[in-house]
Amino acid sequence: MFPVGVMSFLLLGAGVFPDEAATDEKIPPGREQIEITIAASLEEVWNAFTTDEGVRLWMAPLADIDFRIGGKIRANYNPEGVLGDSGTIENTIICYDPMRLFCFRCTKSPEGFPFAEAIQATWTVAYFRPEAAGGTHLTLVGNGYTDAEDSRQMREFFRAGNMQVFEGLKRALES
Repeated sequence: MFPVGVMSFLLLGAGVFPDEAATDEKIPPGREQIEITIAASLEEVWNAFTTDEGVRLWMAPLADIDFRIGGKIRANYNPEGVLGDSGTIENTIICYDPMRLFCFRCTKSPEGFPFAEAIQATWTVAYFRPEAAGGTHLTLVGNGYTDAEDSRQMREFFRAGNMQVFEGLKRALES
């Protein structure tokens, strides 16, 4: 039905503070977090999130980004689809601090997405940090989850796919 891995990332993210280890005891309610270190430069990882070519490299075959506050990130996982069709996911850029932080929220989910209402309360923050030994540490924090049943189910949906997405990013940038 839906490509859980990549769609997980684009529609939402994953909860705590980027310099802390993620443990269940530290994750505040309403947040989900995933972290990974990638053997690629900060600029390469940043560009993978913020350029058309970068997003197409690891996330979706059809993608474009209007990289500005209020700009849109559009992606479609169907290589025979068209950006803007009913299968397109659209996120809006909330803010960014170049090479450090990128924040966005889903403003259009694909047709048939089971959590289309619940996702409207969420937003994602990606933190980028160069590692002293080389590479880049990436933390993705999903915010806005609630105790409502659809929000809990959506959280599980994303939890299942986000590491798969990050592993795809790692493979794309480290190859």
